Formats: sequence, structure tokens, C-alpha cells
Amino acid sequence: MISYGDEFLVQSSTFINLKVLQVFCNLLIEKFNQMGWTVKIEDENGNAKRTMTGELILSDDEVLSNENFRLLKYLDPQGDTTFNSFMFEDLIKDFIELKKLLPADEEQIDTVIEYAKACNDDIHIYLKFYGD
Repeated sequence: MISYGDEFLVQSSTFINLKVLQVFCNLLIEKFNQMGWTVKIEDENGNAKRTMTGELILSDDEVLSNENFRLLKYLDPQGDTTFNSFMFEDLIKDFIELKKLLPADEEQIDTVIEYAKACNDDIHIYLKFYGD
């Protein structure tokens, strides 16, 4: 690899502008930091009954590690997390508390609360969070 100021030679003939590479890397980091969850209500066979429009992307997902949350601290940003009928009451309480901590995310959080309440009215229904 040979360096020429802001460019370097790759595979003997291709020049890559380091500033362009830096911008690209920053975009990837920003995307990684904004990873969210696809939220679905599913039946016992994994069939989606409802899917939230867009992903649940929190303005500060670090708050989820708060030990005061009974269930949200287990929400996996990279994996899938399933909540069942025994958990919905605590899950709703956690999201109500989260809404106080993240008022900018109120609309998304309200949608998730609505989904959890809808699940609470039925058996063999699950609320699933699919991480990135």
C-alpha cells in the first residue's frame, strides 16, 4: 500500500480517498448506534398478527440497562426477545417508565404499549422484538 496524502493505493491501481472512507465509516457507526427492533405480535406458530410500522429505535438505548426495569433490561439489541402473557403487565410498566425517561420517543413507546395491551387480552400470543 502506497500513501499519497489523502489517498492510498489499493491492489496496485485503485486509489481510495481517505476522507470518503472516513465518511463511509462514520455512517456505518451511526447506523450501528441506531439499531432498533422490529416489533411483532405473533401467535403460537410464529405467524405475525401485527407488525409495527418501522423499527423501534430509541434515542438512548443505554437506558435499557437500568436495573429498575423488570424486563426491558433483557431486551437484546442484536438478537430476538419474546415476551409472553405472564410478562405483559411488567412489560407495560417498564415501557411507561421508559416513556418518562425518553420523552422524545413517546410515540414509538405508546405503540409498543398498545401492542402489549393487545397481547394481554389473548392467550398463546407473544410480543416479539427482532434485533438487528
